[in-house]
Amino acid sequence: MATKTTSSTILVASRGGHWVQLMLAEELLGNAVIKVSTHGNSEADFTIADFSRTNIYKAPISAWQSYKILRDVRPRWVVSTGAAPGLLFLFIAKLTGKNTIWIDSMANTKKISLSGRLASYFCNICLTQWEELANQKVQYHGRLL
Repeated sequence: MATKTTSSTILVASRGGHWVQLMLAEELLGNAVIKVSTHGNSEADFTIADFSRTNIYKAPISAWQSYKILRDVRPRWVVSTGAAPGLLFLFIAKLTGKNTIWIDSMANTKKISLSGRLASYFCNICLTQWEELANQKVQYHGRLL
């Protein structure tokens, strides 16, 4: 069994644009972070299986990997910019009593993403990059990234 550590924050996102945006947020959070991404991202401390609506069969693998990371790292906060693996990670984090933050992608200028809409039902904080997209469940506090 892996040695348990404690980090104040886990940052989790799919590789690509979601990861780039999350790394911009990392600069604001300081050093006490653990980075989780999908396979193929060498910058991550941990990796989880990637999946989407078109290959949902990988979701159970990603869920199990997410749970094991949360069990071993025991973060206080989990932050994600998406996509589906990040949303699932946040859901499991919430089920295990962690504080969760969803930051919707800055690319979503017309409407909140499907993942963002789902996150708004269970995340402690759900944020948008665009003031006109804010509502009762999704907050705008200025441009984040």
